[in-house]
Amino acid sequence: MKGTITKILTLILAGIMVFSLTACMGGGNLETLGDEEFCNELWLRLDENVPEATPQGLTALTEEEQTFYVLSDFNFHFQCGGLAQYLYNTQAAYVDEVSEALKSMELYEMAKLYDDFFTDNDINLTDFTEGEMNSETLYEKYPLNDFDDAFYACYDEHDLTKILADFGREHILENDR
Repeated sequence: MKGTITKILTLILAGIMVFSLTACMGGGNLETLGDEEFCNELWLRLDENVPEATPQGLTALTEEEQTFYVLSDFNFHFQCGGLAQYLYNTQAAYVDEVSEALKSMELYEMAKLYDDFFTDNDINLTDFTEGEMNSETLYEKYPLNDFDDAFYACYDEHDLTKILADFGREHILENDR
């Protein structure tokens, strides 16, 4: 029952996100948007081409679009509430792709933090994807606060939103012209 409720809440939150982003941006010209709005709008546009939230669903995108899509998805959810928020809200759909995407953008310190967290801890993704545990229990079971703190500190040095916006403008918009 809890898993069903979590999935319903995830869908509602995703709908609110899509509605909010669409209402705020009105599908305007991407080039005139700030970095955060640009990333959100470009992610939404790419999402229209992803048939399912699985790594196989990404094959409809170019390599650059896949990198942008996976990291924008991670970045948005991480900024809303850390790694637990990302894993819950995405059902860990791209959990294995995040590290490679970070490395492809030469964000090795972030990739190492991410990889080390999953290597050093016996992470059971079903704790997140099936919603059997609440946030408090997850934070007791896993050192999520430690990861979030370290990743945010790295984020202060490497603003992922800015990096993604620059990457999207250079590699995705340029290809669309």
